[in-house]
Amino acid sequence: MLALLLSLPMTRARAQVEWRAGIDVELIRRAVVHRADRDADTLLAVWHATAHGVVRFASEVHHGSGPIERVIRADELRVEVYGEAPNRSKQIIVAWRDTSFLPNRVNYHRDHLGIVANDFGGVIRLGDGEEVRDVVHPVSPAGVGQYQYAIGDTLTLAGAQGRIRVVAVQVRPIDGAAAAAVGTLYLDIDRAALVRFRFTFTPAAYRDPTVEGITVTLENTLQENTRWLPWRQSIVIRRGTPWLDLPLRTVLRADWTLADYALGVSHPDEQFSGPAVAGLRRPNADARWDAPLVAQLDLLPATDADVAAVWESILGGEAEWLASRIVRFELSSASLQQELSNPAQTPRARAFQTILR
Repeated sequence: MLALLLSLPMTRARAQVEWRAGIDVELIRRAVVHRADRDADTLLAVWHATAHGVVRFASEVHHGSGPIERVIRADELRVEVYGEAPNRSKQIIVAWRDTSFLPNRVNYHRDHLGIVANDFGGVIRLGDGEEVRDVVHPVSPAGVGQYQYAIGDTLTLAGAQGRIRVVAVQVRPIDGAAAAAVGTLYLDIDRAALVRFRFTFTPAAYRDPTVEGITVTLENTLQENTRWLPWRQSIVIRRGTPWLDLPLRTVLRADWTLADYALGVSHPDEQFSGPAVAGLRRPNADARWDAPLVAQLDLLPATDADVAAVWESILGGEAEWLASRIVRFELSSASLQQELSNPAQTPRARAFQTILR
């Protein structure tokens, strides 16, 4: 429910947005201190979790009605994740399978086969530094002097762990020509902790000339009612081919979910030796999986083309049908999987499945 509510836009009229320097925003100053001190707790400073991820490489062709994606290759991974203060992490790929729908020679950057640990730390790197390198994080000591912040609306969420107040904070660089992040932070007001961060980058941040845009979404989960740790993550990388004047692009989508947290566990020193993402170097056919890889693709978050189908249906006179379908749908794990496993035969059916996702 928290992720659902935070996915809804919290906006205010443009005239009401007040951009301020980080040093002038008390919540930002507290959040910077919190990120620096968050590993001091002896229980939560050492942890272990399991991560499940699906990486899709697709082509994107723009037609008159909007972009259409076709999956070229899909990979599914299981990763053991280990964390320890101060800001140490290790990931081990223990299972990996793939399937190709079209011939390809895709070679992933290693960090696309694992999660983002520690909310990137003080600087943001993607593609092993070849796509984005050393962009200052907005919630860091250096970021306070390089970014501007605009406080938005506040949500009060009630759950098993009590009431949580979350505020949306827009962020942008002071120098628009600098390599920087641009997006929205969602902060736990009482803990000054990062709950969700959805952002993209300024053009100067991209080091690979084929990269047209990258969108990152990091969502955290509250553990032991004290510390926010990684829960769901999504990275979308769009590439074009500058030397071909064709309406064809490629999209890399990596979607991750973390679960089975164990807090206060002990890790040997050698656990953190070697590369940050270790384990399997290629898909392994020996691993056991609960369902076919193709079935996982139906349950993944919506693509931009799916979202476009929702708006086309609403603006095209299908809003009443969608509203009625949502009200009548009896939500359960079984009904959700059954609905999403049926190919959408009409635009409004695709829109409905997108809303369910």
